[in-house]
Amino acid sequence: MKDVLKRLDGQRKTMVKDLAELVAVPSISPGGKHQRDIDRSAKVTCAQMKRAGLKNVSVLRTSNSNPFAYGEWTGAPGKPTLLLYAHHDVQPENDPVDWDSPPFEPTERDSAQGPRLYARGAADDKGQVFFHLLGLDAHLAATGRTSPAVNLKLVVEGEEESGSPHFAELLRAHRDELACDVVVVSDTGMWSRDAPTVCVGMRGMTDCQVDLRGPSGDVHSGSFGGAIPNPLTELARLLGRRTGELHLALADAPDDPAFAPETFTPFARRSFYQSLRNTGVRGFDLLRAQEARLDESAREDAARVLALNP
Repeated sequence: MKDVLKRLDGQRKTMVKDLAELVAVPSISPGGKHQRDIDRSAKVTCAQMKRAGLKNVSVLRTSNSNPFAYGEWTGAPGKPTLLLYAHHDVQPENDPVDWDSPPFEPTERDSAQGPRLYARGAADDKGQVFFHLLGLDAHLAATGRTSPAVNLKLVVEGEEESGSPHFAELLRAHRDELACDVVVVSDTGMWSRDAPTVCVGMRGMTDCQVDLRGPSGDVHSGSFGGAIPNPLTELARLLGRRTGELHLALADAPDDPAFAPETFTPFARRSFYQSLRNTGVRGFDLLRAQEARLDESAREDAARVLALNP
């Protein structure tokens, strides 16, 4: 790991330059007004894949989809295949007045956590794409290997911020090409600058239709209420029961120093406390247990959240 970090430190200027090239492209997918920019973003992503050494780099499309950038390194027969997912499209910049610097003119500024590059897409999600490529390059250079120890595939979507309307179609069309053993969704965050984080579970959305059938006609609630199930009541009970089962029991989380709130950045700490607040009583039990070991600043954050639900 030391050799990998040394390689990255030695290429910092080049790294920032390459990342700035990618995030400078206004690949805004919502609204449909930046199609050329999205196409250009896919091409820049492919070019950076090639520089990192990925093979069979290409732009994938379905019928009317935005471009997906794809690359692979499958030179490890018999080894597992890891598919990395990310996206190169971004959200609109909204009101430029809210930005301290132009959203598509990457600007490096100091922060409490060290220097940062500010631009639309730097953190969601072009930065994540870029760092996978950097990690691969640094790993190969530092170890002297000519290929990774496992097979790698990287697919970078161009319409995630628009709801991925063609993603399922693309998966079906390129089923064999995208076949893998493990999928890593690289559209997540880190608890802090100095705590590398792997997200092992994500919330998402799905939709379905549930039909509950009751009597073929109206029945008098005074005579039959309770004896004949009411479809509306049963649906409410069904949904309520599922929500309760899906709550995360953070109170069962291991007491791992790597996840101690006092090590988090202020933003990550507030997010952590907010997630605890949303888990109900068990989350607050954990928060109160953590409160005793927090520094003054973290204790103030915890107190604010606890005050919202004493």
